[in-house]
Amino acid sequence: MRVLLDLRVSELPQSAAHRPQTPTWTFPKALAQGLRDKHDPHVLLDGRFPETAAKARVALADILSPESIHLWASAPPDELQTEAANSAAAQLHAAVVARLRPDVVFLLEAETPDSASETASAKAAPSVPLVRSRTAQHPEAAAGTDGSHAKLADAVRMAIDDIERAAIKAPPPQPSAKRLRLAYVSPLPPQRSGIADYSAELLPELAKHYDIELIVDTRRLTQPALSTPLPVRDPDHLIAHASDYDRVLYHFGNSEFHEYMFELLETVPGTVVLHDFFLGDAQWHLEYFCGRRNGLARALYASHGYQAMADRIRLADLSTVIARYPCSFEVIRRAQGVIFHSHYSAALMQHWYAKSSHVHTTLIPLLRRPAETNVPASRIEDRRALGLSDDDFLVCAFGLLGPTKLNDRLLRVWKKSALGTNPRCRLVFVGENPHDAYGAAIKAEHDQLPVPNVEITGWADEAMFRRYLRAADIAVQLRGRSRGETSAAVLDTMNHGVPTIANAHGAMAWLPKDCVWMLEDDFTDAQLDDALSHLWRDAQMRAAMGSNARRHIAEHHSPERCGQQYVEAIERFSECGGYERNPLVASVAKIAPEMVPTEKNVIASAIAVNFPSPQPARQLFLDVSSMVHHDLHTGIQRVVKSLLRALIESPPPGYRVEPVYGDSQHLGYRYARRYTLKFLDCPDDMLDDTPISYAPGDQFIGLDLMHDPVYFQAPYFRQLHNAGVRVQFVVYDLLPVLMKHRFPQGSAELHARWLRTIAEFDGALCISEAVGNELRDWISDNAPHRADALRIASFPLGADLSAVASKGLPPDAGDIMRKIAMRTSFLMVGTVEPRKGHALALDAFEALWASGLNINLVIVGKQGWMVEEFCQRMRKHPALGDRLIWLEKASDEYLELVYSASTCLITASEGEGFGLPLIEGAQRGLFLITRDLPVFREVCGDCALYFSGGAPALADAVRQWLIQAQEGTLVRSEGLQYLNWQQSARRFVDAALWDSEAPP
Repeated sequence: MRVLLDLRVSELPQSAAHRPQTPTWTFPKALAQGLRDKHDPHVLLDGRFPETAAKARVALADILSPESIHLWASAPPDELQTEAANSAAAQLHAAVVARLRPDVVFLLEAETPDSASETASAKAAPSVPLVRSRTAQHPEAAAGTDGSHAKLADAVRMAIDDIERAAIKAPPPQPSAKRLRLAYVSPLPPQRSGIADYSAELLPELAKHYDIELIVDTRRLTQPALSTPLPVRDPDHLIAHASDYDRVLYHFGNSEFHEYMFELLETVPGTVVLHDFFLGDAQWHLEYFCGRRNGLARALYASHGYQAMADRIRLADLSTVIARYPCSFEVIRRAQGVIFHSHYSAALMQHWYAKSSHVHTTLIPLLRRPAETNVPASRIEDRRALGLSDDDFLVCAFGLLGPTKLNDRLLRVWKKSALGTNPRCRLVFVGENPHDAYGAAIKAEHDQLPVPNVEITGWADEAMFRRYLRAADIAVQLRGRSRGETSAAVLDTMNHGVPTIANAHGAMAWLPKDCVWMLEDDFTDAQLDDALSHLWRDAQMRAAMGSNARRHIAEHHSPERCGQQYVEAIERFSECGGYERNPLVASVAKIAPEMVPTEKNVIASAIAVNFPSPQPARQLFLDVSSMVHHDLHTGIQRVVKSLLRALIESPPPGYRVEPVYGDSQHLGYRYARRYTLKFLDCPDDMLDDTPISYAPGDQFIGLDLMHDPVYFQAPYFRQLHNAGVRVQFVVYDLLPVLMKHRFPQGSAELHARWLRTIAEFDGALCISEAVGNELRDWISDNAPHRADALRIASFPLGADLSAVASKGLPPDAGDIMRKIAMRTSFLMVGTVEPRKGHALALDAFEALWASGLNINLVIVGKQGWMVEEFCQRMRKHPALGDRLIWLEKASDEYLELVYSASTCLITASEGEGFGLPLIEGAQRGLFLITRDLPVFREVCGDCALYFSGGAPALADAVRQWLIQAQEGTLVRSEGLQYLNWQQSARRFVDAALWDSEAPP
C-alpha cells in the first residue's frame, strides 16, 4: 500500500517570546520507518521553503530512497486574496497529490488544518482516504523532547493504525458497467485525405469498445460517407460538452483538413495519432488562411527554439524552413499520449525531441483490412476492365504524384529500361498529378516518351484504386524527403500480394526484406532498372514476394489486432494524463476571470513549477536580466551578447537556449522572449514573456552580472536546485573585493555578498584561470564550508566585434581616423575608471611628448566612477583632439575603424578578469604593450611587451617599443592564440555542462 505523508510543515509558528524554530523531523522519520516494513511510504515536501525541504531530505535520507521523497511548490497564501485564487491553489495541491497515486494520504501539519487545506487533500482523489495526524497537537510526543521514546513509539503506532484502518474502510473501485463515450476527431470520407480513408477502416474496430461521436469541421463536411452512420458534432459542441466524453482521439496530419484540431486540442486534451511528424504546412495554413497570428513562428519556437524563428525571418524561401523543421511539438506536448505508425516516426521523435521524457508514446502499425481474395477470375475481369490483355505487364505507382514520391526518377528509368521500350509493358501512375512546376515537368516528360506506354489516371476513387491493385503485376513505391508519414499505399500493395519495389527511406526502411524488393535509400537509376527487369522476368520471385507480403500484413496490420492496441493505448494514456498539466490548466482557467492579475501570475508560476510543460529538450537558462532592464553597453554585456548569440546559433546537444530575467522585487524568473526576438532582429511581438517552467536536468547560469537581484533571488535559486536544476554563475572578476580603493564606497561589500550568495550553489564559471584561482582563495577565506563543494571552472573569452556589432559613425569620424592614421597611435580600450591606468598612461605620454616624440594616445571608453578630476583634465588638455584623442561613445563599427587605424594597444590596468581588448587588438595585427599581470600572461603569453610599475615604466616601455620598431625586432602579436565566440561558447559549454546528470 502506498502511503503519502503530506508534510505541510514549513517552519514552526512564531510566538512573541521565541524566534521561528526549525521543524523537527523525528516523528515523520519514525513514521516512515514504521511504515516501511509493510507498506510503501512516500513523503511530500513544500519546495517553496528550500532550506526546510533540504533539511528534511537529509533527515529522511537513511529511511527513504530519493525517489520516495517528492517536492512541490505551493502558491504563497499571503499573495492569494480572492476565493477563486484559493480554490485554484487547492486544485493545484490536489493535482500534485493525485499525480503520486497514493492509497492513503496522511496529513501532518504544525497547526490544525483549516477547512480549505483539508478540502484540498480530499479533492486529491475522492476515493483516496485522508488521515489527519492526531499527534500534531502534541509536539512533545512528536519530537520526543522529554527523552521518552515510548511516547514517540505510541504516536507512530497510533498513526499506522489510523492509516491501515482508513485503507480497510475505503471502498474498492467499482468497474463501470456503461460503455465509454469517445469523441473521434478526424477527416472522414469523402474528403480527399488518406487519413479520412484510414479512419473509415478504424472506426468499426473502435465501435466494438466505445460509443463514438464524430467531431468534424462542419464547414467542410456535413455528413461523412461511412458504412455505419455515427452521430456528427462540430468542434464547438466538444468544447461545450467536453465533460460528457470519457475519451478523445485526434488524428493529426500535415494538411488543411486538420486546421480545426490545433485549437481544439489546447482546450480538450486527448490521445493523438500523429500520421505526419512534420506539421509545418498545416501550421503555415493556420497562419495565412485561418488568421492565427504568428502561428508558424510560435510553432517554430515551441518546437525548435530561437534559431528556427531567426531562420523564419532570415530565409527568403519559407518552404525551406517548413521542410527543415517539424513544428509538431505543440501537438505532442498537449496530447495525453501519442500514437505513431512507424519506427521511423519514433526515431524522428528521438532525434528532434530526445529529452521529452514526460510525453507518453506508443507504436501501432497502420491498420489494413484483408484484401479481397485475388482469384484468377476476378483479376482477369479487372484487367479487361482496364483494357489489359493476358500478355500485358502492368507496373503501377500508387498515390498522389509529387517530389517526395520520386515519380520523375521512375519515369526517367522507365524510359530507358527494357520495359519502357516494350509496347506490352505499361506503367500507370494511379493518382493525381499536381498543378505545379513538378506536375508540369512530369507531363512534359510523359508527352515526349518514344513508346506511349505510360498513363497518369488523375484522382482515383476507391473503386478504381482497388481495381489497379488487383490488376497490377508490380508496384513501385519510392520515397524521398520523408516528413515522418507512413505510406499507406505500400501497405496496400503488400496487402494485395503485389510484389513491390521500395527504397529504404523513412518508414519503409523497416519493411521486411523478404516482403519487398528493397533498394538503398539513395538508390541509383541502374539499381531501379535492375529491380524492374528482374521482377518482370521472374514470375516465381514475384509470387513468393507477394505471398510473404500478404502474410506479413495479415499478422501485423489486422483490424482486430490494431483495434485492440488502440483501446489499450487510449486507456493507458487517459490514466497517465488524468492529473497532468492540461486538465489542471483547463480547470483553473474557468475561474481565472475571478482573480486579480497578481493572483493569476502567482497561480501560473506555481502550476509552471509543479507541472512543467514538456519541453523538446532540456533548457539552458541564461540570465540576461541587466540587458532586459537596461543595456549599459559595458564590457561584460558585450561578452554576454556575444556568448548569447553563439549559443543560440549552436545550442549544446540536447538543450535549447532560453534567455531569462528577474529583478529585486518579485521572486522568480520569466522567459526573456521579447528581448531575445529583438536581439535576433525579429519582430518582438510574436512571443510573450511568461514565468519559466523548469524540470530536473535543466541548467540555470547567471550569465550577466547583477548584484542585488541575485541576492534577492537566492530562495528561488535554492528552489531550482532542490528541483534538480543545476545553478551556476559566471564570475568575471573579484576586483571590487581585491582592489577596494579603486571602486566606489560599498562596492566591496556588495560584491562580497554576491560572491557569498553564488558560493551556496553548484558552480562558478570564471572567464580566466587567474580569476578561478582568486575565487578559490577568496572562498577558502570567506566561505570555507563551500571550499570543496563549489565547483570552479574556467573558460576563455572569444573576440569578434562582428559577432554583436552595434552600428553608427559620428559626423567627424573621417577627421578622427585621419588624425589617428597620420602618426604612430597607441590605443587604450575600456571604461575610464581608476584601475584601468588611464591617468598613468597620460602621465607617461606627457613625458614622451615633452621629449619630442610625435605620437598619439587614443582612448576609447566612457567615463566611469571616481575619475571626475581626471576626465576634466582630459577635456581641458591642450593636446585633446590632436595627439590626445578621447572617444567617449563608440559603436562597434566605429571601434573597428579605430583598431584598424591604430598601431599598438596599451593595457595599463592594475587588474582584469580577462583583457578582451588584447585579443581584439591581436586579431587586427596590433602590437601589444601590457602590464605584467598573471591574467595578461595567461592571455598573451610571449606575444606582448610587458611593463611593471608606474608612468615612468610605461614611458620606458613605449620608448623600447619605438626602438624595436626601428630595428625591426618588435614582439609581434600574430602568434597569440585566441578563440572566436563560437569556440568560446563551446569551451563555456564544456565548463558548464559537466558530466553528472543532476546537481549534487
